[in-house]
Amino acid sequence: MAKMDFKDRILYKKGKKLEIKITLIGFRDGDDFVLYSPSFDLYAYGTDEETALNSFRETIILYIDYVKNEDTLVKDLIKRGWKKNQLANTKYTAPDYNPFDIMSKKGVESFNVKRIVEYA
Repeated sequence: MAKMDFKDRILYKKGKKLEIKITLIGFRDGDDFVLYSPSFDLYAYGTDEETALNSFRETIILYIDYVKNEDTLVKDLIKRGWKKNQLANTKYTAPDYNPFDIMSKKGVESFNVKRIVEYA
């Protein structure tokens, strides 16, 4: 079985759109489908996975717009444990995490993991 790459990344060039690769953990909470991004500590929900994903896309874009407007993107990434890539000056990588460990600590046994790419 191939190992899944859970490394979230941002390609950041000031004044340009960001390319964001994010791992989302999805699970049911009652009637809601929840998506969680450990790298940003952001949640979104909907009645199903598709509406939750649309909600998450709105959430991440609002977050990115805010930190770009405040000129605090890099500061916020570093506060969350992200590291600047030494070879690619414009790339940041999220801290390592294991979705299985995160969800077991939350008491969630059934979940899925999804990778998305966003441009903001």
